[in-house]
Amino acid sequence: MNKNHDLLNIEKKLYSEDEKALITKLSNQMKNFHRADIEFLVLHLKKFLLTSLYQNKKIEVRKFGVFSTRVRKFPLKNEKYRFLHFKMSSKIFT
Repeated sequence: MNKNHDLLNIEKKLYSEDEKALITKLSNQMKNFHRADIEFLVLHLKKFLLTSLYQNKKIEVRKFGVFSTRVRKFPLKNEKYRFLHFKMSSKIFT
């Protein structure tokens, strides 16, 4: 195992129950995406969700070809839908 993988596993243990529920919900909604990609996105989104423009908006999942918080873009493993577009509510993480 490489260091990044070990680090991710350590960080996964820090997920709250709400975050685990969100990952499961998104995984179920998006069968074409790897669960690891969804976990990666949730993990990294968490860092700036509280100051996000999308604080008060509901979750939207779209297959637009772009995942964006208008701050960053995250590449995904799945070639068919290489990027995801999320608008997420910070309330999920509180």
